[in-house]
Amino acid sequence: MTRNTTDKKLYHLRYIEFSNDIELATNLLIKWKNNSENEELNKFTDAFTRIWFFAQNMETEIEDLRFIVKEYRAKKNQAYLDTERAVKRAKKAEKKVAELETQLKLYNTNT
Repeated sequence: MTRNTTDKKLYHLRYIEFSNDIELATNLLIKWKNNSENEELNKFTDAFTRIWFFAQNMETEIEDLRFIVKEYRAKKNQAYLDTERAVKRAKKAEKKVAELETQLKLYNTNT
């Protein structure tokens, strides 16, 4: 699901082309529908409109999913980094405790 910069640029170019094609087709359909009493043309126009809304809805859902995956990965990475830091701190604390225990034993033997 990750996309590099080139993929994003190509995607946006394709989306612009798609939007231009939809606008052209829609304008032609409106023009033809206004100049015609053809019932099949009316049905086709309605179907085309539903198809366009469906495609837009799918596009929105894909972008939402990409955003969710991006957020999930960021949180997962942050949790990993937090775990790594916690492990390092625990090791450092264990080392310090061992040093202090050694010093305490030396102190207790000398007194």
